[in-house]
Amino acid sequence: MLLLVTAGAANADLQCIDLFANPKTLSTKFIEKTDLKVMSLNAERFFVLRPHTDKSYVVQEDSNARKYSIVPKSSEKIKELVRIINEEKPDILVLQEVIGLHSTKALDPNHEYVHIVNTPTDSSGIHTVFMVRASLDVDAQLVVPDVKAKTVKMHRGLPYIKLRQRYNGEKANRSVPPDMIVVGVHLKAYRNTEGENRFSQVKREEVTSVLNLKHELEAQYPDVKLMIAGDYNADVNVRPEAMKLKAELQDPLDYAVGATNRGSRATQTFHSGIFTEATQLDAHLLSASLLSHLRMAYIYRYKAHDGEIKLYQDASGNIFPYPTTYDLRSENISDHYPMISVFDMTASRGVEMKPIQEYQKKLHGLYAEITRKLNQWLQNDRMLYELTFKGEPDMFNRWLEVNQLSPFMEIEYLDRNRKVLQFRGSFTAVGYLLLKDSSNKEPWLSDIHFVAP
Repeated sequence: MLLLVTAGAANADLQCIDLFANPKTLSTKFIEKTDLKVMSLNAERFFVLRPHTDKSYVVQEDSNARKYSIVPKSSEKIKELVRIINEEKPDILVLQEVIGLHSTKALDPNHEYVHIVNTPTDSSGIHTVFMVRASLDVDAQLVVPDVKAKTVKMHRGLPYIKLRQRYNGEKANRSVPPDMIVVGVHLKAYRNTEGENRFSQVKREEVTSVLNLKHELEAQYPDVKLMIAGDYNADVNVRPEAMKLKAELQDPLDYAVGATNRGSRATQTFHSGIFTEATQLDAHLLSASLLSHLRMAYIYRYKAHDGEIKLYQDASGNIFPYPTTYDLRSENISDHYPMISVFDMTASRGVEMKPIQEYQKKLHGLYAEITRKLNQWLQNDRMLYELTFKGEPDMFNRWLEVNQLSPFMEIEYLDRNRKVLQFRGSFTAVGYLLLKDSSNKEPWLSDIHFVAP
């Protein structure tokens, strides 16, 4: 269920505070801005069709393929993203899953931005792009580093822009250190790997590549104001691989009031049909020198046509700042939410980072222990589960005839009168039974739960 509330109420999940109290200036110069705003968003296969030229690019993949079809974004969703950009007025945009210059041009009808799109693409043509407000009068130098990993092909790379202030219309001196560096990141998703073990390996290698780039930039430009922004495709608050990133870089949401709740930090939702998982896959990870200029950080929540922010209610009446079903999510412009950070480039302050780093270290250790035990359980094919059935006894008997010889299960206890069955098998067996049962017009399973290892 979708609810509409006022902006004040909807922002209650993640309040933002201004970390500076000094008066704000109206300067448009990059290094003089007291409200420099950076917005990132995975725009979910953002493709704007050009008449008579791009029709052959509309790819209808085989239904068995793991890739998504590339189809044009609807005009309504294009207009909505343009409206959000006009509302928030970001100075720098970092967009993932965009296809081509024509698509970014559609987001800039008033020609307010410099478009930087000559970045690596993956096999489906999507890439990470940058848009920089022209009135900042900065030299935005695109760099596409040679990113290498042991077994992972990072097709979208780690492109970044070096930002240097220009004066009186003259070219910036590229031999001097940049005023700021923004790296665009879009790492691999879980669905594009083969299980948890491979996903962990992929994330470790990707994180190593990101940190190697960070170290290279810091060696070249000590004390650089660095942001690594985009879609990490892993929960940056709990994944042990992400903890390595947050040991060296800071998430501005850690400094926002109310930002400790996992749901309030959600930038993406996954809907399995059984449950909704809301996680923070997107982040602006900052160097200490840039963190000292942070004013505020927040997640933009989508709005309805009347301007009220969308909140969602589940079957139990609980209210969330993110969609509770796949269909509701599909109504938004993307399955991700925009992430926004604001900086005062004229002033800096001291930031105590040690408590957060200690918290992250403890969380890393706890998550690693849970993951290790969970993997042991998932791989154990002798786990004991109990099934409870509904319906008439003859339906239960027919089910047994079909499933008793399943290679996934070994029946250990059976009570036909109570319609209760216990079997030993793996977690795969549970998934197999649930999937098969969900395909029936009237599911037979009443309950399934874990009994013992």
